[in-house]
Amino acid sequence: MNIHKKVCNSRFVFLLFVLFSLWENDLQAQERDSVATPSRASRRFFVLKTQPFQPLIRKYSISGELRLKNHKSLQLQAAYWDWGLSIELSSLRLNLISGTIEANEFEGDLYFRNVGFQAEWRSYLIEETPLEGLYFAPALNLGFTQARFEVTDPDPFSLGTEGTGNRNFTAIGGNLSVGYQLIINRLAFDAFLGIGAFYNSLHQVEITYSDGRREQVDTSIPRILPFPRIGLSMGIAF
Repeated sequence: MNIHKKVCNSRFVFLLFVLFSLWENDLQAQERDSVATPSRASRRFFVLKTQPFQPLIRKYSISGELRLKNHKSLQLQAAYWDWGLSIELSSLRLNLISGTIEANEFEGDLYFRNVGFQAEWRSYLIEETPLEGLYFAPALNLGFTQARFEVTDPDPFSLGTEGTGNRNFTAIGGNLSVGYQLIINRLAFDAFLGIGAFYNSLHQVEITYSDGRREQVDTSIPRILPFPRIGLSMGIAF
């Protein structure tokens, strides 16, 4: 009986030894695989994104973020914007009754089309995996704009004469943003908030009326126009 128990105990110990050896070999194999084959997240190098809510304001963009060294990345963006708004206009006119030059203020409509490009340099402050985490990003902007003004002469003697003005210009600006990018199974979510400004030449335009008259008009748009930057991009990580 004792001999039988000893044999059983020996078999049980031998079985435990075999199972332990197999488990240890499996762990060593996993470690070798992890060293030889880095995880997908560690091999991530590029994110292709767009902003899904921008079409609500008739703007469309696509951007690509390229991983660099030392928790840095470079994001390039191309955008198209087709928009319109009402603005305040003013001009100087001769008052025929008093014989003086007076300021004449009225409203007009501005429609513009813009093709813009942005280069953004990102520094990830907290980055557990590449291209993911809290970041700080300065950026430069370059835009090519076609602007069209449409006005109605406010002079009661003009009988509502229509006028238009066109201006093509290049806008140059920059912005600063902070954001957080989260990547889940290659699906990227990039939320950001910032402020910027750009230089433009929409402060003045020449209006040509349908009766042939021309008038130099000042607009309410400053030469340096600040703008907020807020949004959410979504995309795919590679």
